[in-house]
Formats: sequence, C-alpha cells, structure tokens
Amino acid sequence: MPVKPEVYRSRAAAVFRRADYGWGVEESIACGPKEILEAGSGFLSQEDPASAAAVYTGAVREILSRYEEFQDAEGLLCEVVQECA
Repeated sequence: MPVKPEVYRSRAAAVFRRADYGWGVEESIACGPKEILEAGSGFLSQEDPASAAAVYTGAVREILSRYEEFQDAEGLLCEVVQECA
C-alpha cells in the first residue's frame, strides 16, 4: 500500500497546532517535523524512495503553507525544508 503525503502533512499540522506562537517558537516547531522526517529516512534505508518522497512532500507542504505565520529569522523552518530536498 503506497504511503500518502496527506498522512505526514497531517502530522506536521499537528506540530503547528500545538505551538504556542510565542517568541522563539520556531525552534520547537522545527523539531516536530524533523521527527516526522525520520520516517522518510527509514523508508530510504529500506530502499523505498517513493514512500520517503511522500513523507517529505507532506511535511514540506504543511511547513510552506504556514511559513508566513512565523518570523523564522534563524532559518530553522527553512532548514527542515532543505532536509527534504
């Protein structure tokens, strides 16, 4: 059964929903998707690039859809997106 990006986008969305939107929240938000990306790495180690791509696609879509809500001065959210590329 193929992995669907929407599953991982939903997981990334949950990370944003739990955020308190205070100063410096980007660091805690960036840690959540990084945990999700570990699933993508797992798929890659199992030689399943299609599933890994689904994980990365879902996470990136959610991060980019909410990016403007944050002041990512340190580029932490950008780093997560770069890890997916």
